[in-house]
Amino acid sequence: MIELREFQKNTKDNLMEGKSTVVIAPTGLGKTIAAILPFVETLSNGGNNKLRSRIVYSLPIRALAKGVQEEFENFNIKAIIHHGDEPESKWFTERAIITTVDQYFTAFAGAQLSWSSATSHAAAGAALANYTVFDEIHLLNPKNGLQLLFAVLKLRNRWNLPTTVMTATLPNSVINFLETKCGLVKIGASEKDIRDRDSWREVSLKLHDVELDVEGLVGFVKGHLDNYGKAIVFVNTVERAISLYKKLKEDSSLKNKILLAHSRFTKKHRKRIEEEIHLKFGRDSDFEGILVTTQVAEAGLNISAPLVITELAPMDSLIQRAGRCVRFKENSGKVKGEVIVVKPKVENGRWYAPYFDYIRLRKGGSGTNKNDAFIKNKERITLSELTWVVLLEKAKTNISLDWNTEKELLNLSLDDVYSAFINGSDIIYFKDQLKDKELGEIIEQYKDELKGG
Repeated sequence: MIELREFQKNTKDNLMEGKSTVVIAPTGLGKTIAAILPFVETLSNGGNNKLRSRIVYSLPIRALAKGVQEEFENFNIKAIIHHGDEPESKWFTERAIITTVDQYFTAFAGAQLSWSSATSHAAAGAALANYTVFDEIHLLNPKNGLQLLFAVLKLRNRWNLPTTVMTATLPNSVINFLETKCGLVKIGASEKDIRDRDSWREVSLKLHDVELDVEGLVGFVKGHLDNYGKAIVFVNTVERAISLYKKLKEDSSLKNKILLAHSRFTKKHRKRIEEEIHLKFGRDSDFEGILVTTQVAEAGLNISAPLVITELAPMDSLIQRAGRCVRFKENSGKVKGEVIVVKPKVENGRWYAPYFDYIRLRKGGSGTNKNDAFIKNKERITLSELTWVVLLEKAKTNISLDWNTEKELLNLSLDDVYSAFINGSDIIYFKDQLKDKELGEIIEQYKDELKGG
């Protein structure tokens, strides 16, 4: 019998009582176990029939499926993986299915991607009659993916179907919506749970405020590697990941010390690469070298390095990436790590790609034309740009990443933005909504930085 953290026990207890949950806990604390264990125990001990009929574990991206399958195997449960590359499920009728959220949504609507139209009723019924987990929901697009999830959750709540939603990096506005409008019970990590993760690690976050192209990033990575011996480098596009990998390999001293992971590998190559990554960047590994990767490694992969270098991304993604820094506890006191955020320099000027989500910031307020852009000649501000100015302000003092700091940064950058998205808008009126808030003060202070972004 495993010893449960407090949030894992609270999740299990609520689900056993027939209450659906939204679980908020930092990376690396065991949210997957929290979601699976209630299903495992009902299989063994009886209880809620809806909870034990079958489990569908839904993920935003395919790369996370293997890690979840291994968690099921730890409980001696065979879980079938079902997505575009591995369509192994027969109409979602197996006891445990791991799938992607696009497969789930289309099956739920009776317009599934992987089976013939003649089986639509079977797949839709199977998608309904189960215990469903939606993991890593921060990876869903905030303007449409989350809204689809909200619609499904509202229906599941109306039909009293057990559900668990999990994230480490969504702002309060989303969590409050899931509680009040979707009927989920909020389960947060307790102070003791947080101490179990943060008491033994010291992670500092720093900015490198000079834009770096791939050539510059090569030198930057090599210049910092000597201090740590092992690094995970996140870049935002597959093209830059491949280019960085090739240029690093030109250094003969690094020839056998560099791994590459991105979303375009074939199924065969991806399996081999994932195994090598877990071997060299997993627990108890003494490998020294570099993993060059993209969003595929920012969530769900149980890997770690003392140095994480990441291109700028929206704050939720940055916090997920930072969660790969000193993830594993060692016997000898505090473990120190460093996360460095760099701003990419690219020829087309759209350094924030592929993160194109934006808000339109307008002046607003009594007696003003609400259509006026708050920053002259710049109506759209990307979430990456907002994240950058927040970090510029916060980096004036040392940023030591713990759970409270992560939540503060997340809500400061994204809470008002996601609140607008939830209400079907991409507009924020500065004087009406931000003027007296910290984010408003930061935007005022860094107008020039935003104007040039």
